[in-house]
Amino acid sequence: MAFDGITVAGLCRELRETLTGGRIYKIAQTDRNELVLTIRPAADRGGGQLRLYLCSDPSLPLVYLTRTSRQAPLQAPAFCMLLRKHLQNGRILSVEQPGLERVLRITVEHRNEMGDLCTHVLVVEIMGKHSNIIFLDDSDTIVQRQGRDFCLFWRAGIQKRRSFSCAAIPAFPLSSPRSSVTGQISLRTGRPLF
Repeated sequence: MAFDGITVAGLCRELRETLTGGRIYKIAQTDRNELVLTIRPAADRGGGQLRLYLCSDPSLPLVYLTRTSRQAPLQAPAFCMLLRKHLQNGRILSVEQPGLERVLRITVEHRNEMGDLCTHVLVVEIMGKHSNIIFLDDSDTIVQRQGRDFCLFWRAGIQKRRSFSCAAIPAFPLSSPRSSVTGQISLRTGRPLF
């Protein structure tokens, strides 16, 4: 099934309800385009262990929760090592979707080497052959990315190509021209959409 903005809104809601407040216990990169985050949700959200599977494969980009594990390679790739350094043992503050974009922003709070609290963002773009997993610092500047060299983004309803250059450009506009469906009601049934 293809991911559209409304499907991603439902997924974002489920991830927000399940993962907010949870700790990232392990990070593994099982394939070139696949990332698995093992998360221990907060006790009031069920506890236990969940695995968040993020895939930026051009043929089938996916994001889902699972309880099954996958075999990780013995030697972790550089992107995985970077995420382990900055996100492992971090607490998930929020899972957001800007507007109705096919983008998920996972904000993680953690302590750096000096013991200071830092915030980083893991962005997953679920856009077919333009899918990416992007790691941002607290000022929304790209630190590293996993996926294609270009991605698509929307500004004022016009689709544009954006080239990635790490530590050089702000990653995403703060507001999106598309409106969110959260809190809106269906005209046909009169019930909330989400």
